[in-house]
Amino acid sequence: MASTTDHQALNTADPQSSSAATIESSTQHHDLPASTSVEMHTLSATTEPTTSTAAPAIEPATTTTQTPPLLRSETAELALGPDGASPSAQIDTSEPVLRITLMLTTGARHPYTISSKYLASRKVTAVDANGNFDPREMSAYKLKELIWTDWRSEWEPKPRDPGAIRLIILGRMLEDKSLLKDSPFTLAATNVVHMTVKPADLLDDDAEGAGKSTAKSTRGRSNSDGESAGCCRCVIQ
Repeated sequence: MASTTDHQALNTADPQSSSAATIESSTQHHDLPASTSVEMHTLSATTEPTTSTAAPAIEPATTTTQTPPLLRSETAELALGPDGASPSAQIDTSEPVLRITLMLTTGARHPYTISSKYLASRKVTAVDANGNFDPREMSAYKLKELIWTDWRSEWEPKPRDPGAIRLIILGRMLEDKSLLKDSPFTLAATNVVHMTVKPADLLDDDAEGAGKSTAKSTRGRSNSDGESAGCCRCVIQ
């Protein structure tokens, strides 16, 4: 009983000391050393969940490979093949293609495929009135030029000019100025064309005949004008 009374008396006698003790305890709890604060902050940072946003995947760049243009020799082999060969399967058939079997006097048969790529490599254009590619818009002389340019080594000696080449289809000889579309050429099937070469002496005769014809036409024009060299007119009164 005495102890209880003494304790009440102590609390009643010194209330300020009790408040001071409470404030000191609170101060000691909040005034932590700097090292302890850093450690607690570090621990809090490590325990907090982190949300990371994944970077979008970078798709590999797509490179477009362009097919290099064919060399002149390669297009020649694709177009005018050796004796007995089959037409090349590398020809693009999305556009019209003129297929020819070129027959020589020796009996050799050469596949000859005229495509837009082949003509482009020879700087030859063949389009219709609507601007669409059609190899039959070429002239017969242009076809002779192409054959003469790609003349094969196993053939007879190469003529001196394309005019020496003769081309015959279905018994019809092609005229130089005529277009292939005016002859029985078709895109639906292979066209058999016979090829011969004029002998050199016939070419000389043709050139000589052309020269004589020119001279005769010149004399004819002079006579029609009423003038002639080495003549005079006499007037009788």
